Amino acid sequence: MASPANRAHRILWDVHAWVGVVAGLLLYVMFFTGAFVLFRSELRTWAEPTRQASRQSVEEVVAPLLASNDDVAWVFELGDGGTSVIGGQTRAAGARAPFTIDGATGAAEPERTAVERILWHLHFLYQLPFGFYLSGFVGMALVLAVVTGTVIHWRNIPSQLLRFRPTKAAKIVWTDAHKVLGTVGLPFLLIFGLTGAAICLGPLLLEAHAAASFGGDHDAGEELLGFVHADVEPAGAKGPRLPYDELVEKAKGAIPGLVPEWMRFQHPGDANEVVNLYGSHVEGEPFGYATVLLRARDGEVLAATVPSERGPGARTTAAIYGLHFVSYGGMALRLVHAFLALGGCVTILSGFAVWLARREARHATAFNHILLRLVVGTGAGLPLGTAALFAASRLLPPDLAWRVGWENVAIFGTWLAAAVYAFAPLAPRRIVRDLLATTGLLFGAAVLLDLAAGVRWEAAGMNVALAGLALLSTWIATRIHVPSRAPALALQES
Repeated sequence: MASPANRAHRILWDVHAWVGVVAGLLLYVMFFTGAFVLFRSELRTWAEPTRQASRQSVEEVVAPLLASNDDVAWVFELGDGGTSVIGGQTRAAGARAPFTIDGATGAAEPERTAVERILWHLHFLYQLPFGFYLSGFVGMALVLAVVTGTVIHWRNIPSQLLRFRPTKAAKIVWTDAHKVLGTVGLPFLLIFGLTGAAICLGPLLLEAHAAASFGGDHDAGEELLGFVHADVEPAGAKGPRLPYDELVEKAKGAIPGLVPEWMRFQHPGDANEVVNLYGSHVEGEPFGYATVLLRARDGEVLAATVPSERGPGARTTAAIYGLHFVSYGGMALRLVHAFLALGGCVTILSGFAVWLARREARHATAFNHILLRLVVGTGAGLPLGTAALFAASRLLPPDLAWRVGWENVAIFGTWLAAAVYAFAPLAPRRIVRDLLATTGLLFGAAVLLDLAAGVRWEAAGMNVALAGLALLSTWIATRIHVPSRAPALALQES
C-alpha cells in the first residue's frame, strides 16, 4: 500500500496533469495572442497605415455624429492627449460596430482592418459562446496547475531552474523545458492566472457580492471596486452644453495628469447630458486608470476616480487591471512579458509532450493519438493562422468591401486547414515542420509586403518583431528531424 505522502504526490500529479490536458490548449491560445495584444497600439499602427487622428476638434467630430443617430450609443477613442478623435464604436441592440475617423474630413467610416481586435477577442475567447467567462475559469485552471506543479517540484526547484539538456533525447528535452520555463515563469503565470480570472469572472462575482452585501444594489458594489456612476435622469428636452473640448479640459483639471482616451455619454443631446471620460494612464501613478463624469451643461464634476483617493477595493481593482495589461513600466516591461507569454506557450506544449509520451509508453490509445493531433494542430496551427492574418492585412485592398471578414477567414480558415492537416497520415514531426516552415514564410511575407508599400518608421518595431517570428519559425522547422519511419508519438525516439 502506498504511503500517505506518495498517495498525496500521486493525487497532485494527476490534478496537475489533467488540469493541463483539459485547459491547456485554451491557455495556449490565450498566451500566444496575449503576447501580441500587449502591443495593441503598435498593432493598430502597423495594420492601418492610413489611420490618423482627426484634424478637427473633438467638438467638430463628435457633435455631428451624436446628432446623426439617436438610436445607438456612441463611444469615441481620443488621441493626442484628448484633443482629437481616432475612432470608436457604436452599440445598438447588443451589437457593436467599430468605426474609424477620416483624419481629413472627420467623418466616421467602417472599420478597415481588425488585426488588433481579432487577436484581442481571441485572447479572451470572445469568439466562443460565453467565451469571456470561460476564459476566467481557464485562468483559475492555470492557477491550480501552477500551485500543484509548485508543490510537486518544491524541493527540486533550485536545481531544476538551470537543468536544461538540449543534447539529450527528445523526451528529456521536453521534460527539462517544461520544468525550466515553468519555474522561470512561475510568478508571471500565477499573476496572469489570478488577474485574468478576476477580470473575466468579475461581473459574476460582483453580482453575488452585491446581492450578499448591498441588498442587490449593483452600483454600490461597483463603487466599492472603483467604478463610478452618475444617477441622472433625462430631462426629456434639449438644453445647452459646453463644447466637448472644454469638457475634456475640465476632466484633466479634475485629475491632474489624466490622459483621456475614451469618451462616452449618458442622455446625449438632453439637458441633463453626462459625459464620461476615461483614461488608463495618469502620470505618476503605476496603476493610473481614472474616470471623470461631468455634467455637460456646466462642466460640474459629478463623480471621479482619483488615484490618490482610492479605497482598498478600488486600489485592488486598479492593480488587477494594471498587472494583467502591463500598463506600467513602459515598452521594456511589455517586451519581457511578451517573451514570458511565449515561454508559457512552450511550457504548455512541453507538458502535453511529456504526458502523452508517458501514457503512450504504458498503453497506446486512440485518445492519445487524437489529443496529439489536436496539440499539433493548435500548437503549430495558431501561429500559422496568425501569420496568415498579418499577410492578408497587407495583401487585401484597403477599400475591399468585406475586408475585415476576409481577415477573419485568413486566421481561422488557415488555422482550421492546419488542424485538418494535423490528422494527415504523416509523422507528427513532419506536420509540425511543414506548418512552422509555412508560418515563417507568411510572417516574412507580411514584413516584405509592408516595406514594399513604403518604409514607415512608426511601424518599424512591429516589423522587427514579425521578422523575428519568421526567423524563429523557420529555424525551428529546420531543426526538426523527420526519421524515415517515425513512431506514432515522435517523442519516443531518442
